[in-house]
Amino acid sequence: MSHPLIDSFVELERVAAQEFWKSEDRTAWRDDLLRQCETRDLLSLKSYFGRASGSLKSPAIFPVFMWDNDLRRCFSIANSINSQETTSNEPFSTVLNSLKNLSPSSVAGLFLRPGFWMTESWQVEENDLRDALANARSTNSMIVRCGFLTQQADILLASDLGFSAIQIHAGSLDLYELQMAIELARDCRLCPIVSVATDEEMEQAIQTDAPHIALCHFPMEGIEQSAKFIQSALPRVPANCTRVLLTAAANTAEATLLTRLGFTSTFQFNPDT
Repeated sequence: MSHPLIDSFVELERVAAQEFWKSEDRTAWRDDLLRQCETRDLLSLKSYFGRASGSLKSPAIFPVFMWDNDLRRCFSIANSINSQETTSNEPFSTVLNSLKNLSPSSVAGLFLRPGFWMTESWQVEENDLRDALANARSTNSMIVRCGFLTQQADILLASDLGFSAIQIHAGSLDLYELQMAIELARDCRLCPIVSVATDEEMEQAIQTDAPHIALCHFPMEGIEQSAKFIQSALPRVPANCTRVLLTAAANTAEATLLTRLGFTSTFQFNPDT
């Protein structure tokens, strides 16, 4: 089963991460960061489910923010149906305000443009984002660095910026590489969420000790194929793993319905609501 959108993001993130690593000597930075992380708390996603939904029996739905218009267009259901329709941009300040005003002990995701640190605006955005992430951690809120990430540079940079969890995509990783990425995330005090989009990736993920496995359901990739994957993969998630859904559902009602298929929580990549 082909997932052109996801595959494209995997490759873009991989190339950007490699450029980041090569841009200067990162070895000392990595070692210093890992030492600093030793004093940080590792937040557990499982502890947030009852708080977010108000009931342990109700699935939690968490928003995934993005301020880049191209990213929003990629995950817009409206645009997948009508290519002539445009998606309104959600500026950086709006997303930043959403992060700053999260209720204590909340969960949210943030999807950054691949190679975001090379954009012209990053020099202005970086300090404000760091402050927002630090504030979220101080109120015990978990902010997930979402994206189809596979490289150690992505994990290290997410920790350095102040995220408390990260999406690691099984994608192009073999079993050893995936397990090492999970362990590095823990060393960086990031809660690892392993995302999968194919049966082959699921087979890799269930052989690791990933605490959370996220199934990708993006209708713009072909709703029938995606639905079949969900149906076949969901029962295979080990009992000790959290079942997470990554979706660009058209609205919260649809996201809720999907979550009730047997997922514990949903991260909704939905820029239009």
